[in-house]
Amino acid sequence: MFASLVLRLAEHSSLSSVENFRCTDLNTLSKQAPLMSHSNSWKQCYWDEYQTFLAKNHIDEICRTKEATYIFELLDANGFVARTYDNKGDLKSLQINFPSVLPQNIHPSFFQKVYNAITRKISFNTQTFNSNDLQKDALNAIDEIYTEYRLKEIFLENLHINNNSPPILTNNQLNITRDGIVILTDNNLNATDPDDPTGTGLMRTMLGHGDMVASVIYNPQENLLASGSWDGSIKLWNGTTGLILHSLVEGEKVYSVAFHPTMPRLVSGGESKVVKVWDTDNESLIYNLIGHNNFITSVAYNSKGSKILSASYDQTIRIWNADASLLHILTGHTNYITVAIFNPVTDEVISGSADDTIKIWKEDGSLSRNITSHTNGVLSLSIHPTGHKLACLGNDNSISILSLPDGYLLQKLIGQEGDITSIAFNLQGDRLVSGSTDGNICIWNEKDGSLLRSIAGDIDGINSVAFNSIGEEIASGSFYGYAVKIWTAHVLPSFIFTASNIQNGHFANVYEPKNPITTFHLHEIQSKQVCFIQEHCNLPPNYLISVSNGFTSTEPTAPNINYKGTLPILTRNRVTLKQGQIITLTTDNFNVSDSCTDPLLVKFSISNLQHGQLSSFDLQGILNQQVNVTHDGSCGALSYEVAVANNYGSTIPVAGNVVYTNLPPALTTNQIVFYDQEKLTITIQNLNATSLCAKPSEIIFTINGLDPQIGSFVEVSKPTVPTTTFTLKDVFSEQIQFIHSGGCHIPSYSVYASDLTSHSNPQPANVTLKKIPHIINNALEVYQGQTTPVTAINLSSTECGQAKEDLMILITDLAFGYFNNIQLKKNVTFFTQGMVNNGTISFTHDGSNQAPHYNITVCNGSTCTASIASRITYHSNRYDFLYWLTPLVTGVPLLGAIITSLICYTKYKKSHPTILEKTPLLKGHGIFSSSITNSKVTTNTPYPTKTFSINW
Repeated sequence: MFASLVLRLAEHSSLSSVENFRCTDLNTLSKQAPLMSHSNSWKQCYWDEYQTFLAKNHIDEICRTKEATYIFELLDANGFVARTYDNKGDLKSLQINFPSVLPQNIHPSFFQKVYNAITRKISFNTQTFNSNDLQKDALNAIDEIYTEYRLKEIFLENLHINNNSPPILTNNQLNITRDGIVILTDNNLNATDPDDPTGTGLMRTMLGHGDMVASVIYNPQENLLASGSWDGSIKLWNGTTGLILHSLVEGEKVYSVAFHPTMPRLVSGGESKVVKVWDTDNESLIYNLIGHNNFITSVAYNSKGSKILSASYDQTIRIWNADASLLHILTGHTNYITVAIFNPVTDEVISGSADDTIKIWKEDGSLSRNITSHTNGVLSLSIHPTGHKLACLGNDNSISILSLPDGYLLQKLIGQEGDITSIAFNLQGDRLVSGSTDGNICIWNEKDGSLLRSIAGDIDGINSVAFNSIGEEIASGSFYGYAVKIWTAHVLPSFIFTASNIQNGHFANVYEPKNPITTFHLHEIQSKQVCFIQEHCNLPPNYLISVSNGFTSTEPTAPNINYKGTLPILTRNRVTLKQGQIITLTTDNFNVSDSCTDPLLVKFSISNLQHGQLSSFDLQGILNQQVNVTHDGSCGALSYEVAVANNYGSTIPVAGNVVYTNLPPALTTNQIVFYDQEKLTITIQNLNATSLCAKPSEIIFTINGLDPQIGSFVEVSKPTVPTTTFTLKDVFSEQIQFIHSGGCHIPSYSVYASDLTSHSNPQPANVTLKKIPHIINNALEVYQGQTTPVTAINLSSTECGQAKEDLMILITDLAFGYFNNIQLKKNVTFFTQGMVNNGTISFTHDGSNQAPHYNITVCNGSTCTASIASRITYHSNRYDFLYWLTPLVTGVPLLGAIITSLICYTKYKKSHPTILEKTPLLKGHGIFSSSITNSKVTTNTPYPTKTFSINW
């Protein structure tokens, strides 16, 4: 309480000796010297208004009797008042001590004024005074001298607001050159509201609470403000002076307060679970309303003052008669109720809850309608004075404007940051205010939901907001601090500038520079949408500017113009070139719009040149195409800054607009050599490129025109997915393969290499297909001692999938037989596929007991296959006798063998008399078996094996 008084008094601590002034000067004088110690002429100018002001605010009864007491108590509380007492305990002396170092935020002149006032009537010595008389003398002295200054200050501030003073033109200047264009900023044109010259919106800070301020509310009938706090107290403030008038002790945290619409009554609720009704005139508790069993979150009077509502954490709303009797208990919410209000027109109750619903209750206490507008609980409600609209704040940090009674969503207010805590309509119904924990106060247009002003400045955060009765001020309760603050509700900026008597130029929108304008808004200047364009070569511009707030306007005022001759305007500043290139500059590269200056005097200055050669030059050199720019051949792009000057001065250097490309990568290798159906891993021997600037990972090969039916490039990691682009790095790491699809078709395609800026010309690939024969059939069925014709069924080969008779077949590692050329009647070890196809070739077994074997190689004149063993099915005409059976039969090896052989010979002669006679008995295998059928030998060269079928 005392600290807020000190801060407020310190705002206007200096005195001014202004004796004579006209009444029309009052607006200016009130800000320059609000405390006029030697002049009362302001009373003569506004005597009637002054008396009305005193009567309305009860200054004669409240301020004059209390402010002196507050000042003295402030001095006493801060240790500046010393008392001595006699043996009887009576006050002996009173002394005020002024230390050389004063507490922070306490202005020395404040204490000096109080000290001077008191010492006129009181001398500080050992003389004994009656304590009551001494106190009275001190208070009278303070009241007589200091309160007079306070009354002047308060009245003049109030008078200044009501006079609706015009804006103050703070900046009105222009620096321009001949034929120049200046985009205006608030350094050129600006204005402020005299009621809020700093733009912060803060009018006064009122201290007195000791904890969070949970609720603020204005009395609708007078400029009286109530605040409820977690410190357990309710403060009643003079809304004009900011002084505390009464302090009501609730005892526990106060969550909500509300004024009676016409009587000096106030209702409060909080952690005490009791609704309390107070008399605001004598600071007394009238009665308690008991019934809730949990915290009370919201209280309100109806518009007639005949009912009180209270909402609670216990999920109920109680409606009370003003005589303290209970009318209704409203139940239906499924979570605690955060807010409840009366509709000022219908007397219905509207409540919001953490259960995400808004409920409308009829006068009889029955539920009328459920509205769901938020998904995370409802924090605050405010109803429009007409009763037809409802503002709803959700815990999801959104503000919705709903129509009543249907709850249809009309608008969403978007733009406020931080956690919004409170919302309130003004009584005029054209504004909505919202406050958030990050200290922002937003003022919204009720009609279209637009954000009119955002005030960011309360570092203590905002917990509660409320408009005063005329909608010109906003009160806020601090979230983290203990203060109640008063803010202007004026919407800024809304200033309109009007230009008149414009000469040698025109104002324009920057997007339509050819269309002159004479009026524009401050916000357009702040967003750099307005420019001034100088016209005519040799004449300085001139004009008059006035600014209006929509109600009053300043007188037209000439600007402070700093004019220079026209600087050239750079209209072309563009160079397109390649690495190492030299180009001749033209007016397509560099040009200016300066029709007033000789081209020889238009100088282009080049600075910060990198990666090239370009000297300063004049416009005539460009016109004559005598200026060249050269790139240095490095990998860096040409860059420069250019300024253009004439005899009036030089422009600021600006960066050149350079379109630069490196030399494309050069293909150094572009060939593939492969065999039919081969998977060829691509290396730099197949595909390679060089670049002065690009890394291998930045050099990209692109394949064009490759028929996927003939072949394709693939990544090793994705062998089934064709690709047409890959990097040189992929080639280095052998991650790319070419897969030929088969046949004698030679693929054709082109390749170009590119980097981040350019690419080479497509280059046809040098493709070589090495045709190789393929052995298709390589099998022969041979009988012992027999000649077998060799046909394509036994031995065939192809080239590129096609049969070719000129393919040469070579026989190697031949054993136990030989090939015959039937026509030549001679043994051969090579022959063509055509000879095989024509039946010219046969194979003859040598008659031995060994299966033949040989290897096949096929050649096409340039390429041969690998040597491949033939698959031979061999039929033998001899029997191997199982000499192992003899010991088992007779126990005598020789005798058993003879017996077994005779038996087998007899059986075989009966079944194969002819073959056996033609086939000599083979030796070298030991004992004959007792029973053998014709053996079938199957062999795969070069390691022949025999398979026997043995019948016992």
